[in-house]
Amino acid sequence: MGTEMSNGGLEDWNDTLLYPQLEGWWDSHNNWGIPNNITDYGLEKTFLNVQEGLFAAELETKIGDVFTLDLFRKYIPGVLTNGNCVLTSAAQLQDERSINHDEFIFGGEAFEGMLDKVTGFYEYSPAAGGDSAYFYARLWKADGTVVAEGTLFASAAVSDYTAFEIPITYSVMEEADSLLLIFASSHKPRAATVGSRLFLDNLAFVFTEPDFVDSYAEQQGIAIRLFPNPATVSITLENPYFTPVQVSVFNALGQQVLLQQLQPGLNEVSVAALAPGAHLYRMTTTEKLIANGTFVVR
Repeated sequence: MGTEMSNGGLEDWNDTLLYPQLEGWWDSHNNWGIPNNITDYGLEKTFLNVQEGLFAAELETKIGDVFTLDLFRKYIPGVLTNGNCVLTSAAQLQDERSINHDEFIFGGEAFEGMLDKVTGFYEYSPAAGGDSAYFYARLWKADGTVVAEGTLFASAAVSDYTAFEIPITYSVMEEADSLLLIFASSHKPRAATVGSRLFLDNLAFVFTEPDFVDSYAEQQGIAIRLFPNPATVSITLENPYFTPVQVSVFNALGQQVLLQQLQPGLNEVSVAALAPGAHLYRMTTTEKLIANGTFVVR
């Protein structure tokens, strides 16, 4: 299947750093909040508002200042991550700094599997003036190659626990070595967004299993055919299933540039409108990935 999410139910907590901390996770308070004199935490354990189980996580955007001088104010989102929050000395000494977690969170954890999406439940109360909760996933290989990413913003107030999904888009159809997850009460907070609150519960991974069980290709012992490659006007792509499937085509940036239904057998797919270069295709049913590969457009 793949790597299990560490403490995805958000049930296991400890107080070894003198404030509530989720086991298997890291948060913004120790490396962002403490240097900026935030004494009430950006991440809290709650038992009063849960989706399921005993506990959930409450994240809130806070304001702090270095040396308690109100000279170097920071707007710091409540963050839950499997990476590490790093705030440089230069950033600490910049006045009115909005902490951008895209810039100040690094690392992650070892990971195996083809991740299809990250799921969970959330409630959200944006502060007056508007805000967006931020959900992010990045998968990459040991050599630094980014394999896939997924981003989700939630800007509307949600007063009851609601399911969410972070869809994962692959730019390289390979298994990753590492995964970074970020959940934040604000995207790029400003003063007006202080007070935004995000509740999270029951986080989980959903995996794509690239198997060919029940497929015509495996039953007949044949490979899926794609030709010509490279192509200029069109490619012929084989659907080995007995029923129609969909093929999605992505460019080198991971952007979907084509979506087409394929009938059983050989299908012509126009690539005349695609930019020159390498492209990735994913052939899927409503339930699973059945094939993937690459081709080049000249």
